[in-house]
Amino acid sequence: MIRNVCTSALHFARIIAHYIDARFSAMTERKTETVNLRFTPSMKELLRFMAAREHRTQANMIERIVLDYCERNGIDVQAASKSSTTAEGGHASNE
Repeated sequence: MIRNVCTSALHFARIIAHYIDARFSAMTERKTETVNLRFTPSMKELLRFMAAREHRTQANMIERIVLDYCERNGIDVQAASKSSTTAEGGHASNE
C-alpha cells in the first residue's frame, strides 16, 4: 500500500511540475507589451469580481484566462510565443 501511495504521489508531483513549468515560463517573461481593452461596465465588473475572488490583479486574471484557453484548446504557449517573434528579434504585427 505504501508503494502505491508513493507511486501515486510521484505521478501527481510530475503532473504538477509540468503544469507549473508551463505556467511559470509563460508568466515570467518580461512584460514589455501594452494592450488597451474596451469593456462594457458589466464585463469590467465581472473581471474585477473574478480577479478579486482569486486574489489576482485584473491584468493577471486576463493572462490566466488566455493561458486557460490555450490549455483547453491544445495550443502550445511556448511554441506560439516563439512563432510570434521575427528573426530580427522584433514582434510580429498585432492581428
